[in-house]
Amino acid sequence: MIGQLEKQLAQMQTERVNLDAQISNNRDKVTYDQERMKELERLREKYIEQQRGMENKIHEINNKITEAKEQLSTVEQEILRFADDLKAKEITQKQVNFECDLLYQGIDERKSEIISVLQQESSLQNEIGSLTTEKDALKNRKMRLFKRQEEIASFMDTLMSKYLETTKEKDALLEESHGLDQKLSTSKGRIQELVSMIRSLDEQINQQKQLQSSKTSRHEVLMDFEMRSEGVESGAKAILEESRKDPAAVKGIRGMIADLVKVDLPYALAIETALGERVQGIVTDTTDDAVEAIAFLQKSQKGHAIFFPLDRADSQAPIPDEILQKPGVVGIARNLVNYTGEACKVVDSFLSATVVVNDLTTALALSSDNRTNQYVTLDGALLESDGALSGGKKQGQVGIISRKSELKKIEEELVQIRQTLEKLEMDKQYHIEELTGLEAETAQLTKRIEQVNILKISKDNELAQNEQKRDELAAEKKINENEMEEIDVEVENTCVREQRLQEELMQLNQQRKQLEQQVEESSMLAEEKEHLKKKCSGGNNCGKSWPCTETGKERWSEQGIE
Repeated sequence: MIGQLEKQLAQMQTERVNLDAQISNNRDKVTYDQERMKELERLREKYIEQQRGMENKIHEINNKITEAKEQLSTVEQEILRFADDLKAKEITQKQVNFECDLLYQGIDERKSEIISVLQQESSLQNEIGSLTTEKDALKNRKMRLFKRQEEIASFMDTLMSKYLETTKEKDALLEESHGLDQKLSTSKGRIQELVSMIRSLDEQINQQKQLQSSKTSRHEVLMDFEMRSEGVESGAKAILEESRKDPAAVKGIRGMIADLVKVDLPYALAIETALGERVQGIVTDTTDDAVEAIAFLQKSQKGHAIFFPLDRADSQAPIPDEILQKPGVVGIARNLVNYTGEACKVVDSFLSATVVVNDLTTALALSSDNRTNQYVTLDGALLESDGALSGGKKQGQVGIISRKSELKKIEEELVQIRQTLEKLEMDKQYHIEELTGLEAETAQLTKRIEQVNILKISKDNELAQNEQKRDELAAEKKINENEMEEIDVEVENTCVREQRLQEELMQLNQQRKQLEQQVEESSMLAEEKEHLKKKCSGGNNCGKSWPCTETGKERWSEQGIE
């Protein structure tokens, strides 16, 4: 459950990082769009101001044209009035007036053409000014785009450097993540091994403790029997107790044969069977000591006992070694017994002619060749030299020698179990300490892996944002390049159009100069005709004809005509 929650938490953290990256990206886009809108708004305001300026200029020009038209209308009205006045006098001066009228008509036509040319020149100059303003605006726009291109190039170089740096950091994180994954896998594998080993050790410890418990219980039972001398005849108990309490009352007591011999547990039942009742026999130094002990039992009425005086012990003839080479033979009984020097003669006399074999079949086969020996099996069957067979499972308590041998064996096993338990506990503690260290290291590795994964996601987001930003800048750069190309085309078209307008303006200027020259020539001719009219009319000046002198020039100057 905790692992699932941790996975969900890691997934939620990853989603939060992605959302933060998207929010940051959207904020960058919004910021860029706002800046772009502000720039476009400034351009729009600038164009609006230019439009307003041009509208004001157009309005002023229209006003001037209106004024010129009014003045022209006034002049035309004056001309008509003067023409009417002249008609009255044309009767007498018809020929001269007719010529003057023709001249004046030519002058009026030329002046109208001059006015039209001046208007065209003014229009062309306004258009040239507008084109110049538009061209300057396009050049400024191109300059700003060029600066923006430089900024984009610089920013893209910075983004590329950042991209390469982030890529290196991501590669380093990937390498670290790979190493951490390997370490984590190794640690987890080792943790599983340690857990299995600790479980195995726990099982072994439990088995050893169970075995220790059963052995201890068995040892306590056997020790209880041993402390109570269970199975020992009352007479033998009485002699041994009296010997320990008052050695002077019962002298020369060496001990019970069962106490004087040591037999390994596998051979204990066979030796015990071979000795029979003699296992409880009391070894004495002399026959007199044995007699005194028997008298003590008779007097105290404490039971019956068997005594083996050392001065009456006889050694038996040794069994040939070749019999030991036969199959199924374990060994001579006296060689399977460890005993003290005091019991050596007695035990030798009992066991020197006894052969321990694996089973009764082997005993029967050996007895057919040699009937002087007795044979005893490991499971307690006895074949005596006279052919008597005894065997089976005795009811009741364990034999004295078997009990002592089992006690010794259990004590050795308990020591071995304690040593084994100590070693297992030490091994377990060592593995637990190693497991604890590995778990702590695994937790640190897991935490670091999560951090590295978050960093990798962050780097991936940075790279994605970097690529997206570079794509946006590349797209903007492409748009700016196209716009700059369009501006170049528009500037070129504007220059061509401006050149064409300049040429038209020069042509109109030349045409205006020609018309002014024609007007000047016609004015001079009209002055000659007027002078002639004065001569013809006797010096009477009409006074109301269209002036051809300085006064006419002043009126033309008032209307903006040179």
